[in-house]
Amino acid sequence: MRSSWNLLVAVAAGLMLAPQLATASDVEEQLRQMQDRMSQLEDKLQAQDDQLGAAEQRVAEQQRVIEDAGLNDESAGSALSRFLEQTEFGGNVAASWNWNFNNPTAAQIGTLGNPGANNLGATGTGFTTGIPGTPGLNNGALGLTAPFHSNHNSFQVDQLLFSMMKPATVESRGGFGIDLAYGASADRLRNGGFGINSGDASFLYQAYAEYLAPIGNGLLVKGGRFETLLGAEVFRQDQNLNVTRGLVYAMQPTSHTGLLLSGEVGAGITLAAGVANDTTNTMADSDRDKAVLGQIAWSGETAGLAVNAYSGGDVLNPFSTYNASGITTGVGRDGDRLTILDVVATWDPSDQLAIWANFDYFWTRKEGPATSTDYWGVAAGGRYGVTDAMGVGVRGEVARSGKPANFNTLLWEVTATLDYALTDNLKTLLEVRYDRGSGGGTAAPTKFFASNNFGTALSRKDQTLALIQMLYSF
Repeated sequence: MRSSWNLLVAVAAGLMLAPQLATASDVEEQLRQMQDRMSQLEDKLQAQDDQLGAAEQRVAEQQRVIEDAGLNDESAGSALSRFLEQTEFGGNVAASWNWNFNNPTAAQIGTLGNPGANNLGATGTGFTTGIPGTPGLNNGALGLTAPFHSNHNSFQVDQLLFSMMKPATVESRGGFGIDLAYGASADRLRNGGFGINSGDASFLYQAYAEYLAPIGNGLLVKGGRFETLLGAEVFRQDQNLNVTRGLVYAMQPTSHTGLLLSGEVGAGITLAAGVANDTTNTMADSDRDKAVLGQIAWSGETAGLAVNAYSGGDVLNPFSTYNASGITTGVGRDGDRLTILDVVATWDPSDQLAIWANFDYFWTRKEGPATSTDYWGVAAGGRYGVTDAMGVGVRGEVARSGKPANFNTLLWEVTATLDYALTDNLKTLLEVRYDRGSGGGTAAPTKFFASNNFGTALSRKDQTLALIQMLYSF
């Protein structure tokens, strides 16, 4: 019996151990397979590592070749990036259609005896005889009326302006500014008003370099061509409230070429002083005289006041047009002098309302054969925002010659402009403008504007303009 029990126990033990032995054998097989797979993976990883090493070596060799050839643009790329980050870009595009209710023809406007057929700044006898090849420019007898919108029943590009500026700051004391313009406004100012009137040629409004010197609160030194300190209205279209420029603007210099120093002295007061070339051809000095200019300005939270002065050669005097001796501009002659006292006041009592006023007095001396003339102009305007998208702007002006006694001339105009924002950057403007002139004395004109009265270039004392403009600012 004992042997039978022993056999039974042995058989039971064998039955219990058999699955465990079989399981151990399977585990060993699985371990062997895993080791084989790991070996294969190690071989693949080694191959990939070899490939990466070879690729890195090729890249290093290529980089050395680029550097040896001087084609490494990393520094150029970073310089361009810094330039773009520091530079402010902007500008505007403006196009308009103009209707003159006097309905003059281009041939009438260009008729001999119409000084208004030529732009302000002409030399020689251009104002008294007319210049062939420049018909269609109806600036009135004195060349002051709507200087950039002088055509009748005509579409035109008023202004295409590109602006690029890097202001000088404490962190980066060097800077520059460039304003390049095309269109009717460029034609009006280029070469004293002469040349083609196609809008295809450019006018360099500003091009200067500047340095913020660590003197006081900072002394800004600007050299090159820069915009004038004078006036409330400016050359750039999108920085004015109206479509047309005013009479006072047309009598002022636009830009100067020279050196300008400016800086804040505290309490909102800014001082500026400079020296420049002549009044008309600012890119060159045609005589031995230099122009000087200065400013004292105060700016508060809602108001501002600036007193500006200018005195320079190449006299630009629209009121000497009808003097008996003819007009001269003083080009190339020493001793002639145009002196201007200019006062600009601004007041912005709310986000909806902006008001400005501009007074100028002009003294001219030694204009050659033409009699020296004193004259003055005053303008005021403003804009009221009716809604966030719509506003109404108005402007009124008077310009008058003070002497000589035989040249008593008065011009005045009133303008109303409705502007409506179609998008954040695009707006359309509708404008109506009325101009009128009167004269007394033997040398003063009695008629100022052309009309459809054929055969008489200047047959009306007044004119009315209607304009529509599309203006995009960027």
